[in-house]
Amino acid sequence: MNTDPSALPVALPEGIDPEQFVLATYLAQYPAKIDIHRLAPAMAIEQSTGTWVPVPGETAEMRARHIAKVVGIYEAPDHEWKMPETAERTYILQIAFPVENIGHQIPMLLTAVIGNAQGAVLRGQPHGSIPVDKRHAVGREAC
Repeated sequence: MNTDPSALPVALPEGIDPEQFVLATYLAQYPAKIDIHRLAPAMAIEQSTGTWVPVPGETAEMRARHIAKVVGIYEAPDHEWKMPETAERTYILQIAFPVENIGHQIPMLLTAVIGNAQGAVLRGQPHGSIPVDKRHAVGREAC
């Protein structure tokens, strides 16, 4: 399958144009068994294009234009030498949402940034809530 990289739900921070994206920062706590590197892109897709599965009529160009992108996953605290034997792990997630999806509408901003993130599910397993720590615009005024 030949997928356009711009249609993927991940990006490097320097690849995000601050005039075209709103950056949301989440503080998230999940059971240690959860693969955050699979969950975060799934959240970005759900919060932007609205589905984890292909939809008839959705094109790669449409997805590239409207998909949110994970630009950062950081464990807090950062365990440099050894992973602790804990039931839960805490992360700081950064997801960039296209301004085109939001416009100048506060309700759309709240829907995009909070939306279904409060009940994120992967493979039918509830993962707890994601309290929104801060929502900030990078390099631009808030809508």
